Amino acid sequence: MSILILACKKESTSPASHYFGFENYEVAAQNLGVYVHVLDATEGGIIMRETTYGNDGTQWDLGAIFRNSIFTENTNGGDYYINDVKFVHNGSFYAPEGYEELTNEEEGALISPLYGQTNEFKLIRDGEKVFESDYYIPESLKLFGLPTEPGAIDVSSSGSFTLSWNADSNNENGVVFYLFSNGVDVENITVGNELHRAIKVEDTGTVTLDKSFFNDLPIGAYFTLFAIRGNAELSQGTDDLSYNVYSITEHQISCKLVE
Repeated sequence: MSILILACKKESTSPASHYFGFENYEVAAQNLGVYVHVLDATEGGIIMRETTYGNDGTQWDLGAIFRNSIFTENTNGGDYYINDVKFVHNGSFYAPEGYEELTNEEEGALISPLYGQTNEFKLIRDGEKVFESDYYIPESLKLFGLPTEPGAIDVSSSGSFTLSWNADSNNENGVVFYLFSNGVDVENITVGNELHRAIKVEDTGTVTLDKSFFNDLPIGAYFTLFAIRGNAELSQGTDDLSYNVYSITEHQISCKLVE
């Protein structure tokens, strides 16, 4: 499951699952800061994401969108830029100029140098700047000290769970730990309720999640834990449309709750 989408509508009446488990958008914003912007529906934006899966490898995602109104088809709204990298619309979607379709490795080669520095994002249409955003993208996040054997990591229901990662002293946005369970008990072949829960902590390089963080999970439940770091910013364009630029690095691990 990927939590990074631009399709959730900003309404307090939507299901809590849209808001990392918080009751509405406003409460999620109070607890998560800039990370709540990954939920914002906008007409345009630039998306940059690095996802590491356990010890298995990294997936890169890089792209841009433009639509004349929210939830309409992606179309050509001009040329996007990340620093000097130009993104053009090829009739179907946006891609870096010169690339019809990027491989995962090509996306990684373009994205990875952007972490740990300040970058410029903008949209140019008919020679005019529609919006511009400049911000620091925190360093690529990696959890370490994880078990090397395959399979889910056991998390005790009666104790705490400590995780460590490479801290970024320049990151002012903290790190979000997000728990997602689809409610499926594979071993007992039962289906329960989905669970979404998130907490934002300082980027110190270590966190101890109290056992209460895993409340409402039955013994034997499998779940995914996301460690998320990044930045995001909303902008109003000169065309009166909204633009969202988010740049995320996340590390996902599969876990199982045990006694």
